[in-house]
Amino acid sequence: MSVHLPIDIGRVRDCFHPSLLPGLDGVLRTVASQHAASTMLNNAHALLHFHRTMFAGGLVHRWDLADLRNYRTKIVAEFGHDGYLIRLRKLLKRWRSLGHEGVSANTASALRQMRLKGAPTGRAVRTLDPEKGPLSQEELQRFSLDLYRAVEEGKVNLEDLSLCIFHVVTGRRSAQSSALKCKDVDSARKGDPSPGRSEGEQLFLLH
Repeated sequence: MSVHLPIDIGRVRDCFHPSLLPGLDGVLRTVASQHAASTMLNNAHALLHFHRTMFAGGLVHRWDLADLRNYRTKIVAEFGHDGYLIRLRKLLKRWRSLGHEGVSANTASALRQMRLKGAPTGRAVRTLDPEKGPLSQEELQRFSLDLYRAVEEGKVNLEDLSLCIFHVVTGRRSAQSSALKCKDVDSARKGDPSPGRSEGEQLFLLH
């Protein structure tokens, strides 16, 4: 069961002046090669939101510190936290480390010193967010019914069945699963030993 996340990089590039495109392309290539697709999607959303908020109808010509500070004021007023700017700060730090033009030393230093407030943890679960929260009871029931029918008709192989059962049991969405990292799996525990064995089987637990 593959996971496809819609990421329109062309749309992101259209928001920036040609002089910034080498840096933008470089940093996005690095993110794509080192992180999950969901991270790439979140970064693209942050870039688009910055453009829409600060330069709607125009192009971003440079990463100006005054613009970033004004952007922070706007997103805190709208969302109550600095979530988008936290993503942008990471991108711009990488941008500068790659040696591309567009992020001055002064801007990088000021961003580094900002004490940014992230989004409250657990909000997506508490509010049953339809994109970032767990599958709803209705979605789980529909998913389970469709899976049962597919199994009955012999349309699901063992690998896909295992993945589907994983999502039913955990309530995760496919995009959330694609963002899992090795560090999210605890492999340091074993189950209770069965009769005739001194040790139980290896357990793999998700944090």
